[in-house]
Amino acid sequence: MNFVIVGCGRVGSELCYRLFKSGHYVVAVDNNKEAFNRLHPDFRGRTLEGEGLAEGVLERAGIREAHGLAAVTNLDTLNVAVAHTARTFYNVPIVVARNYDPDLRVVVEAFGLQTVSSTFWGAQRVEEFLLSPLQKVVYSAGNGEVEVYEMLVPEAWNGRALSELLSGVQGCFPVAVTRAGRSRLPEASMLLETGDVLNVSATFEGSFKDFIKVVGASHCEGDHALELPGHRARLAKVAARTGEQVPEVSHCAIAVFGHAFDDYSHAVGAITFV
Repeated sequence: MNFVIVGCGRVGSELCYRLFKSGHYVVAVDNNKEAFNRLHPDFRGRTLEGEGLAEGVLERAGIREAHGLAAVTNLDTLNVAVAHTARTFYNVPIVVARNYDPDLRVVVEAFGLQTVSSTFWGAQRVEEFLLSPLQKVVYSAGNGEVEVYEMLVPEAWNGRALSELLSGVQGCFPVAVTRAGRSRLPEASMLLETGDVLNVSATFEGSFKDFIKVVGASHCEGDHALELPGHRARLAKVAARTGEQVPEVSHCAIAVFGHAFDDYSHAVGAITFV
């Protein structure tokens, strides 16, 4: 396939080389010839110095024969203009625009372009690693608006129906449950077992937090420990700061980052120092 990549910075140069290694014909376009020094020494595609919107530059880059174009400069306005031109005037089948400034993301999306927001996506990934180390994102759709999370079922959930955990949570859907190395599509009545790997599809800012909150507030009988992963720890920390009511937990030990506490208040107090 033939691809035109406008912008040969860190993202563009890496993209060019990855496409080239996959056996595609690549033309890298940038208005600064020094930018081509970022390309891998093994890159054997074309380089073209010039402004992406300058008359004749896209033509010389072979846009009429291109199967796809990516506008990945650090200027959102230029990316939108180049991508919009490629799609509407040259009818390029696949067009992708990079969003560099999160504040301008809505502008890029207003054109109906396929958008990759590297800044927004990267910040969200780091946030998830920092705040939810016990949950793992295994698939991210779009720019992270919808994701599939993977988590291990702790002992406190053993024998409980999946429907019980999802009741009252909007926009959080079970994707798969893996038990003893075999995955299955879960039914609402399915009883979870300790060590099951549960995958749920949700949004990070909304439904997944609600799901974790429901799980964290669920009643725990006896002396079973209820693990509080990063999301629940953050909810408890926010509750302590804002004065929101924290669910009563009696006769239940709460484990946060490996430390056991007799009640929620002690756990919240400890979390504030994390």
